[in-house]
Amino acid sequence: MTTYKKKVSLIGPVGVGKTSIFSVFTRGIFPESYKSTFGRNISEKDVSVMVDGTPYTVKFVIVDVMGDNSYESLINPAIKNSEAYIFVCDLTDPLSLDSLSRYWVHKAVDMNHEAVRIFVGNKLDLEDQLKFGEDELAKIAGGSSYILTSAKENKNINELFSTLAFDLLGSTKEVVVERSLKSVMDSIFREFGKYFGRDETWMDIIRTQAEVVEFDHQHPDPDSAEDLVNILSDILLHRFPPHDRRWDELMTLKNKWLRSVRKFKDDYNSL
Repeated sequence: MTTYKKKVSLIGPVGVGKTSIFSVFTRGIFPESYKSTFGRNISEKDVSVMVDGTPYTVKFVIVDVMGDNSYESLINPAIKNSEAYIFVCDLTDPLSLDSLSRYWVHKAVDMNHEAVRIFVGNKLDLEDQLKFGEDELAKIAGGSSYILTSAKENKNINELFSTLAFDLLGSTKEVVVERSLKSVMDSIFREFGKYFGRDETWMDIIRTQAEVVEFDHQHPDPDSAEDLVNILSDILLHRFPPHDRRWDELMTLKNKWLRSVRKFKDDYNSL
């Protein structure tokens, strides 16, 4: 299973529950007494997710950042190089939502405008005190993910990080290339199988030849994919004599397959 290490920062104003989310997720403990974070807390935890049927693991390096924005000399290095930001606000305090839009979002964009973002409305357990909900959070999130949580009741905490893992993988170039190449190879396999009619041995042929060239269907690379395409197309060509009307058709198909695989080489080599 492929693992990607990602630094994420929990940011937002003082008292919204960032440290509680951090503690519940990383240690399974909700801190009963409140203590404002000064500087940062750091911990790691793995999350496994499936993307298009392929398992991945995201090793989160989670930074719980202080909420007092008067200490920018401490905040800036803490959130530097983050690949994702978790913006946390307090559902009982509209000013915390305003603080995200007025300060924290701009701060994160200045640090890394390409980072993945997810917006969290915390303290969902305080039902009688809620001042806003999903509609307001969705508005500030724009096209980014958002979720309502309760750190105290451990509600949607795991879902928060699973969603973030999925969003991070979706923006990770390696995964994008793998998913696209996998889709192309699946299409090639289906076209290959059509020339066998009801004879389903073609699936065994693909599996056998994939092992020969060390092609990994879950995490394909263009070089082994090209080797496999060459073998499969030659197998088809040998099924028919050169004067058969399908010979030209198969040569055209082989060239099409090779072009579709080779276009991934530049992307893959740049990773």
